[in-house]
Amino acid sequence: VPSVFVSLNTLEEKMNTLDKDKTQVVYCAGGYRSMIAASMLRAQGFLKVVDVVGGFQAIAPVTTVDKTTFVCPTSLL
Repeated sequence: VPSVFVSLNTLEEKMNTLDKDKTQVVYCAGGYRSMIAASMLRAQGFLKVVDVVGGFQAIAPVTTVDKTTFVCPTSLL
């Protein structure tokens, strides 16, 4: 399943590139920005929105997906 990176500050302008008929899974490092993104998507008619509560920090310890230790500097704000 392909994924795309859309930062919260560009979500509004890139929203028209997302398919409203597909499930949109949103997450960030800690869960706050993804909560905002999910709210923005729902307000624009996206009905299939899944927000990963707690962000990547919450799922990293239990996932088997390969991951890096890199932390995006904007995640530290």
